[in-house]
Amino acid sequence: MSGVQSELFSPPPPLTSPAACSPVRHEENKYFIKVNNKVFVTVATAAAAAVKAVVVVVVVVVVVVVVVVVLAVVVVEIVLLIVIVVVEEED
Repeated sequence: MSGVQSELFSPPPPLTSPAACSPVRHEENKYFIKVNNKVFVTVATAAAAAVKAVVVVVVVVVVVVVVVVVLAVVVVEIVLLIVIVVVEEED
């Protein structure tokens, strides 16, 4: 029982330790929560990932729509040129 108590009431590491002062460690703490040696993603990181996913989907949809419109315009122009040539040959 005394081993459990000493583990529960052990003092935290000093704030001047290199891990506490490291800017990389501070950045990790903004985005991750460590509980019982398991890392959990915070809500901010999940929201950022969701925003990135939405932006990627919107960009892909816009690119696909632009490509389809350009191809449709090219096909219509080719068909019109063929029709014009055929009509002029009939005259």
